[in-house]
Amino acid sequence: MSTTELDPVFASALRDALVAHVAATAQHRRRWRWGLGLGLLAGTGVLAGGVAVAATLLSAPGGTVNIPLGAPVTLTRTGTATVALGSPPKGTTGVSWALTCLSAGTFTFTGPGGASVACSAGSHSSDVQPLRPGQTSITVATAPTVSWKLRAEYVKTVATPFGVNAKGETYGVSEDLNGTPDLQEAPLSAGIPGGYLTTKQLTCASGGDVSNPTQAIAWDKFSQHTNTVIPVYKSDGTTVIGSYVVGPTGPGVRTVPISTVAKRFCTSTSTPSTMVVLPNFVGEPEAAAASAIKALGLEAQETYVSSPAVPQGDVVAETPSPGAKVSKGGLVRLTVSTGPPTGS
Repeated sequence: MSTTELDPVFASALRDALVAHVAATAQHRRRWRWGLGLGLLAGTGVLAGGVAVAATLLSAPGGTVNIPLGAPVTLTRTGTATVALGSPPKGTTGVSWALTCLSAGTFTFTGPGGASVACSAGSHSSDVQPLRPGQTSITVATAPTVSWKLRAEYVKTVATPFGVNAKGETYGVSEDLNGTPDLQEAPLSAGIPGGYLTTKQLTCASGGDVSNPTQAIAWDKFSQHTNTVIPVYKSDGTTVIGSYVVGPTGPGVRTVPISTVAKRFCTSTSTPSTMVVLPNFVGEPEAAAASAIKALGLEAQETYVSSPAVPQGDVVAETPSPGAKVSKGGLVRLTVSTGPPTGS
């Protein structure tokens, strides 16, 4: 039996393409599962005042908030129509719209990235679309007999800062504006409000740590018939409050814990961080601050000063400053109040 050998250059390119394909597939799956932006489908409710903001984004740090700019425009029409918005104010990043379907139909918002919505009479939909260069209007395309009402306004999309837990891990919503925290808010389908997934475990369970052709081939075969259970934590990154399954479902699919996947594909996920983000201990009791510093793997050193403003025993200042990154085993200096000066 004869065999055919691949050209070495072609074989190398094929291996690189396979690894890239698996990595891209993993990234796509993560975006599909964890995307909590404002590209909402038909039936999404609109908050009071018509601001098209997903309520879940307001409940976790790192979420985006759309700040209205200028006066909103409201228009009721039948059939296709263009809504003039005027010149966008300085700082505008998008157009927020809230659609009320007065009769059943399908609606398309024209332009790059425009949404398509199908809804019944009386239902509502909303979205925030990026502002296109030179855009001063938004067009709604639908059948000539379909009626609708639209409220649209310019907005500026900003990201709220991530939270930081006692271990120095960041937590919140993973979004393009803010990057990716150490702990990402669990998807709504997990059914656990206030739950978080560690980014390392999520990346591992999605195949994002695959780094060579051998692993790529093994992962492609493994992930077709296996899903992975990862824990859902509180924002402290320690307390487990549930679990979430990543991967395919259906007959013949087996379920394994994240530890099984990590041993085979993601050994790097078990490497602990050597840096700690320092919380703000100013105003906290000395004993509580020192205990928390010890729990972070750091050393506390106290000095004492009189203070007319800070109660005795509370922290006046800390060095390094809150938010600084400190190596494990590093020293944190606490300045503690002894109360008002004697005789004051």
